[in-house]
Parts: sequence; structure tokens; C-alpha cells
Amino acid sequence: MTAPTDRPDGKFEQLWLPLWPLASDNLRDGIYRTSRQKALGKRFIEANPDAISNLLVVDIDHDDALIRAMWDREQWRSNAVVENPTNGHAHAVWALEAPFARTEYAHRAPLAYAAAVTEGLRRSVDGDTAYSGLMTKTPSTPAGQATGSPTTSPCRTGTPPAHQSGFRWRNA
Repeated sequence: MTAPTDRPDGKFEQLWLPLWPLASDNLRDGIYRTSRQKALGKRFIEANPDAISNLLVVDIDHDDALIRAMWDREQWRSNAVVENPTNGHAHAVWALEAPFARTEYAHRAPLAYAAAVTEGLRRSVDGDTAYSGLMTKTPSTPAGQATGSPTTSPCRTGTPPAHQSGFRWRNA
């Protein structure tokens, strides 16, 4: 299986939007804005820029995180799973075909839809409920081993896929 983040293809860099992202090698030392090129060398990077989002990230704090993220998900497999090789915990990343706005002027429906989809993905893999989604593991560093499906293309937004029912997460 080839990872969508392997160089020289640079597929992750094509999906990843921030130009001056937050980045850090150690979160306890703080996170700082840096150039895109320097950020790709850090252990943790900002998943999405401030104003728009195109990546949905779920933190999976289980030893079998890779299996949880890739198993039985033919129609909605993640674009990348960045696994910590020491403990097996991972961040699963789903890329959207078109980004959506997150500013105070953004429409609320796309924000609510993205939150519901992210919550559904989190529940499907028993992901971390406290994960904020701001920082994610960098796929191109030795501290994060990237795995993904080479056939997975960015998800289309609009009508919910057939596997998503009319269930409302806020009523759960």
C-alpha cells in the first residue's frame, strides 16, 4: 500500500492549505507560526488555516488505530493515517474536495454538517472526544508514519452519502 503523503508526489502538500501554519516539535514548548517548508519538518502542524477547512482530522488513541481507521470503510476511507510508531496511536485525515469557510461570515449549515460528519467519523473509530482538531501529526517526519489508500480521492460535499442516515448528532 502506498501512502498518499510519500514524496516526490507531494499529495499531502497539495491537500494541506496553510501558508504560514502553526507548528511544533514539542507541544509543551508551545506552537508558533512558521513558513510552510519549515512546518513540514516539525512533528505537529496546523491542520487547517484560520478561515477555511478542507481536512477533517480524528485523533485515535488506541494501539490498533490504523486498523480502526482503515477497516470496513470502502466508500469513506481516510486519505491518510499518520501513526505514532511507538504506541500505535494515530490521526486519521479525510480531505474534502472543496474547502468550507469558518469565519463569522460563513454559513452555519456547512459548519454544522462538517461537525456532524467529523463526529460520526470520530464515533466510528472510537476517537478522542477531547481532540480539538487544531494540530495534527506531520506525515513526512520520522515521528509519524503515514499510511493511506492510493485510490482515495477527496470527499465530495453536498448530499450526504448513502451510508449516513438521517440521524442528528445533537439529539444523541
